[in-house]
Amino acid sequence: MKQIILTIALILILPHALFAGGAMDHVQANVNNVLTILSDPQYKSEEGKKRQQEKLVQAGEQLFDFDEVTRRSVGNYWKDFSREQKIEFRDLFSKLLQKIYMDKIQSYDGEKVIFDKEIPLSSTKTKVSTHILWKGKEVPLDYMLRVEDNAWKVYDVIVEGVSLVKNYRSQFRSILSKNPPSVLLEQVRTKIEQPTT
Repeated sequence: MKQIILTIALILILPHALFAGGAMDHVQANVNNVLTILSDPQYKSEEGKKRQQEKLVQAGEQLFDFDEVTRRSVGNYWKDFSREQKIEFRDLFSKLLQKIYMDKIQSYDGEKVIFDKEIPLSSTKTKVSTHILWKGKEVPLDYMLRVEDNAWKVYDVIVEGVSLVKNYRSQFRSILSKNPPSVLLEQVRTKIEQPTT
């Protein structure tokens, strides 16, 4: 479980690059960039870790289409959210992911990423398959991307067959099937405010 969490965490903060023509090129450039950030010795101190965290948060906002990630994670219940609730929940969900994964992201310890292949899914969507070498084990990691305005954006990641979006959709559905969106927003706010254990 720990390796899955770290792997998911690793892909949540990849910085954005200019559109380079192919999703594989895009993913490879950004993964290598984030590994450089994580390996940079200037971020070893406590103050440096804070600066690194800020850099990683900004980078994640550039790579991921968090509007699309959020919409897909909520699923069919998205139509029940008001415009204001959609904006707020997108912000809250992003903060929740940062809180859950940031410490694990920053515990990166030289794991290598191997880029395998790009698999077109449609004229606007593709999957980039990679794997991470983790203590002698190969952990498969698929990036799901779509192209919009000549730029690739990640809308889901799948680690060892587990979709980040589907995992959260299942959790959110169990709440929204019995409650209005305001309840989910409040629960996510509470989780963000709770001390990290």
